[in-house]
Amino acid sequence: MMETPSQQHYRNALEVMLSNPATRVLLWRLIVEDCKVFVEEFPMNASVYCLNAKQEIGKRLLADAKAISPEQVFQAEQEYNELMKLNAQTKPEGD
Repeated sequence: MMETPSQQHYRNALEVMLSNPATRVLLWRLIVEDCKVFVEEFPMNASVYCLNAKQEIGKRLLADAKAISPEQVFQAEQEYNELMKLNAQTKPEGD
């Protein structure tokens, strides 16, 4: 099946993001923190619909990125984890 111009643009943009370490980590942060792709349970209240919608967007983004380059998605996860380790080691001033 032939891609539309907008599908090609989306795929190309994801390829560029995955090839750049800064945007690769940003992409992983969006998937993990903002979209909460790996959270299995949400509180049962009115906000659950919004949270589920964000998670669906993140799942689609993750699936699309994996289709382009599973290796770079794995690399994004590793780089993100390394950044989080550095954050944990850094103490805020005044402490």
